[in-house]
Amino acid sequence: MLNISRMASVSALAMSIMLASCGGKTSDDPENAAAPDAQDLVIETAPPVETAGTDVEKLHSADGTPLGYDPDVIMGQEAPLLAIGTEPDWTAEIGDGIISFERHGLPLVEVILPEFEDTGSEVSVVSGGLSLTLTPDACDDAERPIGVVVSYEEIETEDASEAIQYVGCAGAADGAHALGAGDSSWKDLIEPSSAAIEACLSETDKDRVILALYPREPGTTGMILGDKYGGYEECGASTDTGDVSFLDPMSADQAEDWMTGAALLPTGSAYPCGQGEAIGSLGTFHPNGCKG
Repeated sequence: MLNISRMASVSALAMSIMLASCGGKTSDDPENAAAPDAQDLVIETAPPVETAGTDVEKLHSADGTPLGYDPDVIMGQEAPLLAIGTEPDWTAEIGDGIISFERHGLPLVEVILPEFEDTGSEVSVVSGGLSLTLTPDACDDAERPIGVVVSYEEIETEDASEAIQYVGCAGAADGAHALGAGDSSWKDLIEPSSAAIEACLSETDKDRVILALYPREPGTTGMILGDKYGGYEECGASTDTGDVSFLDPMSADQAEDWMTGAALLPTGSAYPCGQGEAIGSLGTFHPNGCKG
């Protein structure tokens, strides 16, 4: 009489041997990950994204005449205006028929400047997805007294979408820039800005020289810090309290736009400078820069 249980065991063993010899696997083999299909290894390159901005030549007629509004004076300031803001850093030039709006690391945006709509307390324009509002005497800055709000692009929120706003101050382009690049008049800002200077230096290793000093947003002093290795930083702090609002690296080209050749060597700094004029306990002022 046959033993059915024994025969079943023998058959199962024979089947396992046959599968193994054919490259198969038994239920005791570990699961192997499936080999990737060749299509799984293809990386598709995203199509190029169209950047904002307009060829500035398209904003002028063939003879170079601006197509937009071209006033001589805007809110008592000689046009064009230069507006500057931070967090994030941005600039806008307003005049010559154009608004040129620039943010660090992003494409330049240039749109035609329409005539301003005047509400009595402020003026505004909307052009090419960019809106601009100017408010007189909104900034405590003799060089850039005009308050500026630029709205551009939208972000999605939980409830809706809203435009990103950039806030800053504006004045005549030549006058606003002259304080930071063209003379050493910023010497007079040193002592009133002592709290801001000391706060910005405390955020570094203090082995810095101050290469420019200028008003930023209302109540904020901005400055360019340089090190002896050729690096630059821009720091901004409250003129009254010294609270630091930003400390960012700058390229040499960006820094040179604000430097006048003058320098303030902080007390205790090892930065190489020659003799200079003492400015209280803050350091020495060098109208012709640091000479080792």
